[in-house]
Amino acid sequence: MIDLYIKRESNSSDFQKLFGAFEKMFQGQDPVKLKNSVRNLNFPMQLDSSETNLYYAQLLMIEQDINYGPDSKKPSKCKPPRDYLMRFIRWLASGDSTIDRIISAAVRNYPAPLRYANKDLSII
Repeated sequence: MIDLYIKRESNSSDFQKLFGAFEKMFQGQDPVKLKNSVRNLNFPMQLDSSETNLYYAQLLMIEQDINYGPDSKKPSKCKPPRDYLMRFIRWLASGDSTIDRIISAAVRNYPAPLRYANKDLSII
């Protein structure tokens, strides 16, 4: 999240392209096919490459779907479960709150606001 915030602050135009790739991946597109759309994005400040961010997000989304899917011991209230993570990414992308507020909610296991939830019911 910190790296995405830094990217958003250092180049908002390219960040929107990266965020678009996150949304496409959330919708089921293969991140390997999306890598060329993010590989050459220019961020004066960053911790990892955009491609690395894409792959990390994919792994975290897979983890959410496996560990909090409908057959798990603790099913997620988010549909699909990976939306829990994606809500935080959307919240950060919106610029509606400070990074401190977003990180604080995440580490305290508070869900991101409902307005950042998945609206596309075909993804469920």
